[in-house]
Amino acid sequence: MIIIDAPHFNAAVVINATSLRVMRAAPILSYMMGWDRMRVLDCAERRGWRYEMRD
Repeated sequence: MIIIDAPHFNAAVVINATSLRVMRAAPILSYMMGWDRMRVLDCAERRGWRYEMRD
């Protein structure tokens, strides 16, 4: 799971352990469905969002 802390929202995406792709996402992050973990992290960094990875 990656928890994202942005200025206007807090939300999370759930990463599939085998494929390392987003398998569930908060509605505001639904466009990330199917993205791989690195793409999510790169997007968060580009936008200046803080994130935390949890098991």
